[in-house]
Amino acid sequence: MARGISKRQAPNVESAVAALVVWEIVKVIASVFMLMLATRVVENLSWPALLAGLVVTLKVNWLALALGGRTSQSNAKSRTE
Repeated sequence: MARGISKRQAPNVESAVAALVVWEIVKVIASVFMLMLATRVVENLSWPALLAGLVVTLKVNWLALALGGRTSQSNAKSRTE
């Protein structure tokens, strides 16, 4: 997605927003396709476990982002001491 957006400079804001929306739609379609494909690939699939794992994965990214800033600051302090 990032490569599709940053491939070229948009001539105006509207086209940049449109490119972002298009690539977000592509990402959602790919995610739904992989979830549908999982039913054929994985036998005895537990949907609650699959969806719980998806939610946890999405939330951990925010946790890593929040802790990453704090950790890098504390690492910088320990390096200077």
